[in-house]
Amino acid sequence: MVVFAILLLLVGAAGHTVLTMTTAPTIEERAHAEAVRRAALIGRTLVNGNAVDATALGQDVARNDRVDVMRVDGTDRRHSPGVRLLFRVHVEMSRPGMAGLTRTELAVCFRQTLDEERGDFSQLEVPCPPTASPTPPSSPVPR
Repeated sequence: MVVFAILLLLVGAAGHTVLTMTTAPTIEERAHAEAVRRAALIGRTLVNGNAVDATALGQDVARNDRVDVMRVDGTDRRHSPGVRLLFRVHVEMSRPGMAGLTRTELAVCFRQTLDEERGDFSQLEVPCPPTASPTPPSSPVPR
């Protein structure tokens, strides 16, 4: 009877471990959630901040660590169409796994609208535009 109880305990512990591993969010899902959380904080700061012109709003976003301002459209948040910002949030995460350390690096882009006249303070996740290569691709030399 004791052997049966120990065996049942071991099977239960192994089952719990496997179930926990399969239902836990992946590191990519956790990184994406972190990017969304950081973008929401940036958006809340912009909405409640004092900056009104596009340049100051872009500088407010650029002050955040691992955030790139990609484009700023508009001139003043007080008048329609307001200011639209496109920014990219970079997230790096690592966690121990069964095969060692698992790492991921993720970039997620967001479009933030600030238009006080229409009351539009929306934020959308959008596809990131392709990044330009710092070095132009080499072309073959004709012979």
